[in-house]
Formats: sequence, C-alpha cells, structure tokens
Amino acid sequence: MTLNEGKMDEALVVKDILILGRERRRLNDLGVVPGVKIIKRFNSMFNDPVCYEVKGSRIALRNRESKYIEVEKYYG
Repeated sequence: MTLNEGKMDEALVVKDILILGRERRRLNDLGVVPGVKIIKRFNSMFNDPVCYEVKGSRIALRNRESKYIEVEKYYG
C-alpha cells in the first residue's frame, strides 16, 4: 500500500520510495527513508497537503508525493 492510503493515526513503516531526483532527496532530508515509522496526523481543509509525524517531527506532504511512498503496517 502507499502512504496516501493510510488511515488517520495509523502507524506505518516505509518500505520503499518509488520516486527519484529532487523529490526523493527532499523526502530523505525530511527523514522519510526505508525502515522509519510514519504516522498520519491530520489533513488540511481539502485533504492536500497532509501532516505526518516522522521521528518526532511533523512534516507536510502533498498527495502527489505520498503516492510514491510504499508502506506497511507497523507492528512494534
């Protein structure tokens, strides 16, 4: 499943990032790397962008970015 399909307050783990170039670098700089836990915290008024929690920080990602992030449920 992809990150934009996740439910509110559901803990997920990043499996892979299916985007290259500047966008992938930005995600890496924000801490979105394979193996990291990520939680969807809240949506904006029109559901884009969406706020996620990564390593204790909150980041905003657009749906066009989050659809390239493969995740799985976190069982930890």
